[in-house]
Amino acid sequence: MNLREQLEKEITDKVMTKLASEKVELGLIDDLEKLRQEYSKLAIAAIQEKSKLQSSAKKLTTDLEKANKAIISAQKKNEILKSAAKNIGISVPEISKKVDQAGNFAIDRLLKWSQKASQD
Repeated sequence: MNLREQLEKEITDKVMTKLASEKVELGLIDDLEKLRQEYSKLAIAAIQEKSKLQSSAKKLTTDLEKANKAIISAQKKNEILKSAAKNIGISVPEISKKVDQAGNFAIDRLLKWSQKASQD
């Protein structure tokens, strides 16, 4: 092999090596772009899911507030009935006690659920 052929071979080998290296780099860039697109899709899905969860939490809080008002109203009615029963000489301590316990338990549950919903 003469000097010219040897130089052409070395130059060609170096050019081919450089081209192969750049091809690998371009492949990595393509892979990074695909990952970026996947990440973007996941980020959009996460934002949409967060929005749905926030909406559900707000609705739950509203429902809990309505239930709490209903329980407070029932307790007030219970107090009125107890007072009326006492005024006419009827003793209903056991029933009244159970109504009070149920109301207190319901209010306690509602407060805990409401706090949990507002934390999430």
